Amino acid sequence: VERYRCILTRDRGPCNEFITRWGWSVTEDKCISYNYGGCGGTENRFVTREECEAACNW
Repeated sequence: VERYRCILTRDRGPCNEFITRWGWSVTEDKCISYNYGGCGGTENRFVTREECEAACNW
């Protein structure tokens, strides 16, 4: 996983689903959950907190 993903803004995208995903928060210095819309958005999106932490908690 390329770490640049972790500095991107979390973005739910333009679709209207409510899918729980995890993204790295640069300001909070941790992974936080958010509602992903199901399409679009940025690559700062992980299925689990563990996946997010493995990629971004460095």
